[in-house]
Amino acid sequence: MKTYISHFFFFFLVLGCSSGGPKKPNNLIPISTMIQIQTDLSIMEVIEKTYQGEVVSDSILGLPYIYSKYKIDSLRWANSEAYYAGNPKQNVQIFTAVRKALDRKIDSINKAIQNPLNQE
Repeated sequence: MKTYISHFFFFFLVLGCSSGGPKKPNNLIPISTMIQIQTDLSIMEVIEKTYQGEVVSDSILGLPYIYSKYKIDSLRWANSEAYYAGNPKQNVQIFTAVRKALDRKIDSINKAIQNPLNQE
């Protein structure tokens, strides 16, 4: 997950330093959906790294799954990602929300481990 985020921030830094930045695409993916997509991608990356060789990322995980789940195509994804990468305030907002969402998921998993249903 750290690798994915560091690559994304590097991409964001390169685009952020260029003048003008990308124009807002007509079919921009809303911030709320980008948060969900980035959260899913972060989880998928962890699964791929944890279970290397056991999970076929192209068939079960990865961008094809994201395109299907969120009903987007690769061009819309690329344009939206480039737009948000060129807008630092919105990009920080997205990744702050992703971090919070991942923290909530970790907390709920930890609670489930500590309090199993069959414990009485």
